[in-house]
Amino acid sequence: MTSTQSQSVAFNVRAAMQRKGKSQAAVGAVLNLSQQAVSRRLVGKVAWDVAELGTLAEFLGVSIASLIRERAA
Repeated sequence: MTSTQSQSVAFNVRAAMQRKGKSQAAVGAVLNLSQQAVSRRLVGKVAWDVAELGTLAEFLGVSIASLIRERAA
């Protein structure tokens, strides 16, 4: 995953979290990650892996496709 793709996924995850009112701590608990590890993913410094995205999509009630969709430029 490129840096641009990581940032796009991070943007989509942040938007979904905001719409659903979910915190970094809640996401971390579901994914068994620290809040700091979630934070690194949410800013695009660390890429989400496929298993994390699947669990996260289910937790947020969204499709995986909506999380990995590229943002319009």
